Amino acid sequence: MKRFLGCLLLALASMSHEPALAAELEAPTEGSVRLLLELTGAEQLGLQMMDSMINDFEDTFPGVPMSFWEEFRSEIRPGEISDLIIPVYQKHLSRQDVDELTKFFSSPAGRRFVSKQPAILADSMQIGAQWGEQIGERVIEKLKAGGHLK
Repeated sequence: MKRFLGCLLLALASMSHEPALAAELEAPTEGSVRLLLELTGAEQLGLQMMDSMINDFEDTFPGVPMSFWEEFRSEIRPGEISDLIIPVYQKHLSRQDVDELTKFFSSPAGRRFVSKQPAILADSMQIGAQWGEQIGERVIEKLKAGGHLK
């Protein structure tokens, strides 16, 4: 009898967690991920990164007319990056994760974070570039000290 009650309790406990477990395991829909990307400003960040890359290309290829770069920019569809990364979000996040993130990014704190994110990204990229230069210098120094480079 004790064994039967134990099994019954275990079965009831597992049934009560099934909806929550299903939400944790269920992949988010394309629409829910697209909304999350919209709320986080992911497309805008992607466009900002693209502009930065194109500016680098402009510096690398100074003889190319500005009209080429303007035309190239106009060919980029803003939602293109979202279309490419939605499956990544669906692979790594659950429906519940996306729902909770959507709630956060809909909140005042989430909207403030999103509004500050471009400046955070720009500052971080500048710091990252400086750090990369320092790492490069340290590698060269260490190679020279070890006799691997003259």
